[in-house]
Amino acid sequence: MILILLISEAMLNFSSKNFNGIYSSLNCLCYFLNNISIIVPEKITQDLKQLNLIEDIFNLIEENNEFIYKKVAEHYSNNCLYFWDANELEKTLLNQLIYFILSLNSKFSLPEENMVLQFLINSDSQSKDYSIFSENIVYLFNLEEDPLSRYKFQNSERSEQTLYNNCLIKIVSDLFSFKQAKKSTILIDVIIRKLNNLSASDQIRSDYLSLMQLIINNSCYLEQMYKIEELLSCFNMILNEKDQYTIDQDIVRHFI
Repeated sequence: MILILLISEAMLNFSSKNFNGIYSSLNCLCYFLNNISIIVPEKITQDLKQLNLIEDIFNLIEENNEFIYKKVAEHYSNNCLYFWDANELEKTLLNQLIYFILSLNSKFSLPEENMVLQFLINSDSQSKDYSIFSENIVYLFNLEEDPLSRYKFQNSERSEQTLYNNCLIKIVSDLFSFKQAKKSTILIDVIIRKLNNLSASDQIRSDYLSLMQLIINNSCYLEQMYKIEELLSCFNMILNEKDQYTIDQDIVRHFI
C-alpha cells in the first residue's frame, strides 16, 4: 500500500512536469525499495504496469534536456535550483530516474516476472532514451560501485530472493539472460579487473563470474573472443585455489 501511494504521488508530479516533485518522489521510492527485503508482489506489479510509470520515466529520460531548460527557470526562479548549472540539473534528474529503475529492478527475482526487464527487452535499442539509459548503466558499471548503497540504512537486509549483491550486476545479468543482449567490451574489462582483485571469500566474485557466463552464452562473444587470454588466466587462477572449495570453481568449470 505504501509503495502504491508513493508511486501515485510520483505520477502526479510526472503529469505536471514538476521537477522538484519528481526528484523528491523518486528519491523517497529509492529509499523505500532499498530498505525492504521482499520482492514486489504480483498485484503491485500489475498496478505499476497500469500506471505506465516505466514508460513515463523513459519518456522523461529522452526529454530530459528540453525539460531542464524550459521548466526549471519557469517554475523555480525563486528557488536555489535556479542557480544550478543546467548540466548539473540535467545530470541530477537523470541520475535519479536511473537510480529508481535500478531500485525497482532489484526487487524482482525472476526475469520473466520483471516488468522493468520486459520493458527494456521490448524497447527499441536504437531509440534515444534506451541509448541514454544503456550508456549510463555501462558508465556506472565501470565505476565498480553500487549506486544504491547510498539509500540503504545500516541495518537493512538484502533480499535473498533477488540473489545479487550489486544492483548493476543484477540488471546487466537480467539483460544478458535474453538472446537480445549484446556484448560490451567495457563490461568484460570490468569483470576481468574484478576477478583479478577479488578473493575467494568475496561473494560478489561469484556474481561477476555468473555474469560472464551469461555474456558468453547469450551474446556474440565467442565470435570475437575479446581478451580471452586474460579471462582464461582469471579462470585458471580460480581453479588453482587449493586452500578451499568454492562455488566459483564450479562456475569456471562450465567455461572450460
